[in-house]
Amino acid sequence: MQLEPKVANAIVDSLKDIIHHEINLFDTTGTIIASTDTKRVGTFHDGAYQVIRSHEPVIISSDDEFHGARKGTNLPVLFNDSVVAVIGITGDPDEVAPLGNIIKKMTEILIRENWSKMTTYTRQANFNSLVIQLISQTHDHSLVDYLFSVLEVTPDIPRRIAIAKNLTNAAIDPDSEAALRQYLSVYPDSFFALTNGTVCIFLPDLPATVTDHLLQQLQSALVHSNHTDFAIGVGQVYANCDDYWHSYHEAQAALSWLLFTQSPEIKRYEQLDLQLLLTGLPDQISQDFLTHILTKIPKADLPQFKAVLKAYVDNNGSIIHGAETLYIHKNTFQNHLNHIHTVTGFNPRNLKDFVVLYLAFKLDDFNQFKHAQP
Repeated sequence: MQLEPKVANAIVDSLKDIIHHEINLFDTTGTIIASTDTKRVGTFHDGAYQVIRSHEPVIISSDDEFHGARKGTNLPVLFNDSVVAVIGITGDPDEVAPLGNIIKKMTEILIRENWSKMTTYTRQANFNSLVIQLISQTHDHSLVDYLFSVLEVTPDIPRRIAIAKNLTNAAIDPDSEAALRQYLSVYPDSFFALTNGTVCIFLPDLPATVTDHLLQQLQSALVHSNHTDFAIGVGQVYANCDDYWHSYHEAQAALSWLLFTQSPEIKRYEQLDLQLLLTGLPDQISQDFLTHILTKIPKADLPQFKAVLKAYVDNNGSIIHGAETLYIHKNTFQNHLNHIHTVTGFNPRNLKDFVVLYLAFKLDDFNQFKHAQP
């Protein structure tokens, strides 16, 4: 393991306020890679090199005892029983020697913490790459096989995908990852990635109650970390890597409807009804339908037409209650319905025509939402 200069500087910065002596950190060639005395960075220190070779501390009593050295104490820094660096404290040996073991242990702890962070980062980066491959209809099979092998995750088992996104479109706090990892660690064949402003979660085929409880835990963790509401769309289970993308698109459909309605819920794809049609229509067919139904409505009148029909729907076709919702007289409400009929040719009070208008208005709203997404 080679200690990076950036990490070495961070370690020296962490230690310099603890003792009032110069601190030097050396790599395995005996070269100073970080120091409280920046003029010494890059110079060779024969005393540190002796520590590397012997794996034993070296106390230097005078400045001319070793090439490039000053008096002080130098100790080996161990990681997994190997010397990865040397930590040196400049000063009278009688003063600095008692501090040596403390600084050595602290340095080793800081190196372990950095290694743990880097390992976690690298592992998550591999998961991110794997997820990007698996949600695509076509992927690089050799890369997918390699990533599954490196990550020690079982490849071709039944899995479903869940996608979580906050209702405000704000960026997801990276600190969320630790909580997600904690909950998913119970299920070794699960994994996730933060991608395109969402959390994409791969879950093994678990009992429905277990899946529901786990998703509730993940949703709560995201809400807690980000201080905003989250919606989660859930796809169906698919048997292998070549088909996981189906689950991804199903989860997207469920999620898009929750975001459209601003509902902080967890919704499975199989729970969609009319929403399934609205979220699944190809853009061209959707546009053709809307052009056919809405083309006669003046743009300025469309919001009012939608508001009237919504009040009519929300009140189960009641003219009186629909009028009350809009704070208008019932005759005025009736006139609005008649006006919709006159302009569009579709009568809201005729069931067949009502369905067409309802679908058109709802689809138009959904399309506007969809096209406004980042």
